[in-house]
Amino acid sequence: MSIAVKVPTILRTYTGGVADVTVTGDTLSDALANLEAQYPGIGARILDDTGKLRRFVNVYVNDDDVRFLEDLQTPTPDGSSISIIPAVAGGGCSRSAESSTSAGLPPRPVRTTGSTSAVPSSPPWSVHVPQRSAGRRRLAAQQYRQGGRRGA
Repeated sequence: MSIAVKVPTILRTYTGGVADVTVTGDTLSDALANLEAQYPGIGARILDDTGKLRRFVNVYVNDDDVRFLEDLQTPTPDGSSISIIPAVAGGGCSRSAESSTSAGLPPRPVRTTGSTSAVPSSPPWSVHVPQRSAGRRRLAAQQYRQGGRRGA
């Protein structure tokens, strides 16, 4: 039984850069075990310590999410295709260099040109939204307590 597996870019370090690999197996569990046998280490990125699919990894057999089928016991007949899609999360604007290193992540890049202090660089898509000053916040709170804006 020949099953095509589409390997995402993040896991291609285990397959030597190959995007499409071929495995065998009657079920998804068998196919993933064969994938692990061919490319050691990749199975730990797809399955957790208990042998279940990791929470943030989506696996599709013939374009159907296996979580809505039979999970790891989903049949993989000859000619099937398996797509492994890791979830991608965004954000990180509030992450500091100190918190990233303590969490085991690489430090956030620091921009030092144009100023005398090191300022964490912001992604180009982030937008600074000015906040009200402390005085304006107090005034707004006072007006709210008094039943609305005066003189408006």
